[in-house]
Amino acid sequence: MFSATGDADPAVIAADEATKDQVSVPGMGTVALFGIVLPSTRGITAPGFPGGRGKGRPFCGVLALRDCSGAAVLRAQEAPYYTDPARLSMYVLPGAGHSVALHENAGEYRAATRSWLRDRLGINPQGYHSIGRN
Repeated sequence: MFSATGDADPAVIAADEATKDQVSVPGMGTVALFGIVLPSTRGITAPGFPGGRGKGRPFCGVLALRDCSGAAVLRAQEAPYYTDPARLSMYVLPGAGHSVALHENAGEYRAATRSWLRDRLGINPQGYHSIGRN
């Protein structure tokens, strides 16, 4: 549900599946209430960089009412849920599911995050250690 099989190692998906936990129905109700009906994102005043989404069900696709095919498309859909959309940046990791860190191209997302921190906030991340191929 959280991985795109074309871009994730099957062993990683299996390990993630084997160690999954459960979520309560009231917990999902809270997510729906504060994430969709009364978007808590309206209270965010700092610059934001939500990203990583790709083919992640149930967060993207027809049933989720979100098109995650590209950052510009997704940003246009998300902007109304933020008080100051000008402070909203978006990133979509090509070919990835919702759990972006588990995909083989996750290094691209980490690089995009470091660039955003440097370019938008003037922060140069220190102490980063490469994981995986990228």
